[in-house]
Amino acid sequence: MRATMMGGWVPMPEVLPALATAARGRGDDQLRAWSCGCASGEEAYTLTMLWAVRLADRFPEPRLVVVASDADAALLNRARRGVYPAGSIRELPGDLRHTAIEAVGQSFRVRDRFREGVSWLCQDVRAEIPQHRFELILCRNLVLTYFDDTLQREVMGKIAAVLRPGGALVVGSHEVLPPNSIAFEPWRAAIPIHRRAE
Repeated sequence: MRATMMGGWVPMPEVLPALATAARGRGDDQLRAWSCGCASGEEAYTLTMLWAVRLADRFPEPRLVVVASDADAALLNRARRGVYPAGSIRELPGDLRHTAIEAVGQSFRVRDRFREGVSWLCQDVRAEIPQHRFELILCRNLVLTYFDDTLQREVMGKIAAVLRPGGALVVGSHEVLPPNSIAFEPWRAAIPIHRRAE
């Protein structure tokens, strides 16, 4: 699953402001994101860093709320601690690393204020998903990589049901949505992000 903090490939400078602007236009006070299959938490923390360092000044409202889920309780315990080896932060942009990461011996820890914005759920996406409405779902290198076609369609249907119309689904760069995934349309060509159809 996630081995490193997400690096510069993530087109969040384009997607997050669009989602935040839409949420603000609706009068929502929260922008909800879900990291599905979050493993040891690098992806969820990168999202909180991107928001706090690059976007929070522009968007005092809505507030970003991140839910991260995984079936592996041991990985979630590691995620809650937010302590990683050097290799896990090698792709993290310098401004995020400088602001959000502190050295602890030979390891690196996500600073407290960036950990506080994430809720962790021990859930197997094959059986249950968070019961919220989300503007952003990150489902990379899990469902579309490891599940068979039938299970992919089933789980992606559940994901589509909790993603707000106009919201964004991020998948792995090598992953392809199941055929006839009419709930989604490309956000923009050549990036692994799909928009929930209105």
